[in-house]
Amino acid sequence: MAGIYAAMRETFAVPENDLFTVIHEHTDSAFAYDPAYLETSRDDDLVVIQITANDTRDTGQKRALYGGDRPQPRGRSEGAAGEPVHQPRGSCT
Repeated sequence: MAGIYAAMRETFAVPENDLFTVIHEHTDSAFAYDPAYLETSRDDDLVVIQITANDTRDTGQKRALYGGDRPQPRGRSEGAAGEPVHQPRGSCT
């Protein structure tokens, strides 16, 4: 969470201490996903991050936060165990 908060502070100019986070874990029976949707491999360590931002953020800020300003790998990313890896698809607008 600290990495996401730091990225939001840097790219979205989020003020210090403007942090509101909710973490919710689901049981296996309450969490369904496709392990190969959009040709991206995922497993039971899947982490979903949802960011709610108002419409004052421009496309450049969104691309900077989501990594859309650089090429993204396809397929499974080799991050550290449990590290969420964002692979944007489509438009950042």
